[in-house]
Amino acid sequence: MPKNRTHTLTALVGCFLLAFSGCAVSKSPAGIPGLSSDLTPPEWASAREVKQILVIPLSFPGKHPYGDLKSIRRRWGVDLRQYIRELSYGKVQVNIEVASWIQMPNPISKYRLSSWRIIKWTPKDQSTRTAIVRDAGTVLDSLYDLSLYDGLMFVVGATWRNFGRYGYLCRHRAGFFEIWTPSGKIIPPTDVHTYDVPFPSIAYALPKILGGYKDRRPVVPTLYDYLAQGTPGPHGYANKWIGGDKAHKYFSIYAGPWDIQSQHGINTFRGYMAQGVSSFTKLRLGWIDPGQSYTVEPGQSRTVLLGPLWDGHAETLVIRLPLDHSCCYYLIENRQRKGVDRYLPSEGVLILKVDETIPEGNGPVRVVNAHPMSSFFKEAPFREGEEFRDHENGIVVKVLSKEDSNYWLEIHHSSL
Repeated sequence: MPKNRTHTLTALVGCFLLAFSGCAVSKSPAGIPGLSSDLTPPEWASAREVKQILVIPLSFPGKHPYGDLKSIRRRWGVDLRQYIRELSYGKVQVNIEVASWIQMPNPISKYRLSSWRIIKWTPKDQSTRTAIVRDAGTVLDSLYDLSLYDGLMFVVGATWRNFGRYGYLCRHRAGFFEIWTPSGKIIPPTDVHTYDVPFPSIAYALPKILGGYKDRRPVVPTLYDYLAQGTPGPHGYANKWIGGDKAHKYFSIYAGPWDIQSQHGINTFRGYMAQGVSSFTKLRLGWIDPGQSYTVEPGQSRTVLLGPLWDGHAETLVIRLPLDHSCCYYLIENRQRKGVDRYLPSEGVLILKVDETIPEGNGPVRVVNAHPMSSFFKEAPFREGEEFRDHENGIVVKVLSKEDSNYWLEIHHSSL
């Protein structure tokens, strides 16, 4: 923590009270949409887990920082905390401390990134990505005890054009980069994004920080296509925030808009707005209680009432159908346009086919598209009277009826 903490703690307490009071959160400035001000999350139980995140705005020599602390404190300090609280059904409380600007030792040009990403990173790109974290960590080392934080989020006080792209998580396939401060402390998992980044990109990043890695694999894997997003294509630079169906079709080819880990936000009349995550991601993070996951084993037939995924109070939030081994299975969830999912393109019973042996970025989770004639998984969920059949695995799922926001399902899982 800073050596002089009085004013910092006062601001943090005020920000905390604002986030959980009945007052509406002010709207984000034009062009930088965050959460909508009409969000009223349900009343959840007390958080089971508390995480500490430090947000650091970065300024650079010779250039006035792009952005203002008021907006940063709202988007990172209030909107992001509120998003995670709703996404986790209140199980996780993220205490987000937003610091004042710190001055970097080098101009922004020293940290400018290549516009290509993922498979196009060169050793120079890797060095540049870690340089901004290392240099900022050196400045922070005398101000903060970084060991007290579960993650850092750097807000680059520049536009994406000056920085090269909107940003990135400072990690590789097997874990977060281990970068050390001069005093010998390891810098926590770090996200780096520019001030003008669309809000869904930072909403995408924080669950990855919270999940971390297990057995050298991310607990929350990326669900879009690495190859498609990391190479040039018909829609311009692979990492450019183009929006619309054309760009999303290009790399969100496995799960479409049904998980923010697949598509960073949904284009609305208010700009890009963050959606929720799938039952797969919630299960990986431990946000669905074991009793709310219902398994239909081979040889069983069951009729199940499936509650909406956005509302964690339902008796059953997800149905699991095991396949040939423990890493392969179907997940069935009920997606409604309410709460954090209110901007989804449609509603209904969504079926996911999961193969955990597939690496992230290669489609470990694939949405079963109930209506493939509608582009980009817009109408992927099954509706009343429709059914899904997997003849190879002896599975039939029938959507019998809808009761309020719940669906009655008839499931047959034949022995193989």
